[in-house]
Amino acid sequence: MSTAGEVQEAYARCEAITRAQAANFYYGIRLLSRERRRAMCANYAFARRIDDIGDGELPAARKLEELAAQQGALAELDARRSDSPMRGHASRCRSTPSAT
Repeated sequence: MSTAGEVQEAYARCEAITRAQAANFYYGIRLLSRERRRAMCANYAFARRIDDIGDGELPAARKLEELAAQQGALAELDARRSDSPMRGHASRCRSTPSAT
């Protein structure tokens, strides 16, 4: 399990990714509550990673390997062994009820 400090650091990294890569989106979500904004930043950072893999210059086979690794990390939701975007996303997945 992650410490509270690790989770806070993960959220800060996700927010930095969102602010740097999607400034207009980040500006818009600033109107949300802190918890919802953190959730959106964590989701954006993870989606950005997936998009970067897909759009990157790696050979197709390597892209599939990278995507499979992300899928595995998401399935595990193991915050102790994951980096910031995954840790933030994992925390949000655990604490945010799904919309039905």
